[in-house]
Amino acid sequence: MKNIIKNSQKRFGRIILVIINILLILAAVLSSLVYSDHIRNEKTQMQIDAFCSTMEGMKQVSGNYLKMEKGYAENWANYIERQNMTMDEALDYIKNSNSQKDRHAHIVDMDRGFRSSK
Repeated sequence: MKNIIKNSQKRFGRIILVIINILLILAAVLSSLVYSDHIRNEKTQMQIDAFCSTMEGMKQVSGNYLKMEKGYAENWANYIERQNMTMDEALDYIKNSNSQKDRHAHIVDMDRGFRSSK
């Protein structure tokens, strides 16, 4: 009878040991999944933040560029208007005063269309 009780206690101990090991393995796998999901979400958020920062910087650069170009156009327009230049004179003036050869200027006349100058 003692052997039967000892065998059943050993068997019960082994079953408990196996169940505890399975629970530990499941806990380790679950914690790994939760951690990797957290890291993935964090990385995605960092990429989104970096993209938004880049876009904001590009927006500021573009805005500054357009303000600068608008200033050039306003200066040309004011000078042309004060000098009462014709369309051809204005195009010649803009062409000669343009120091950046990659900048193109266009004059829009609501009655006759537009002409461009390089």
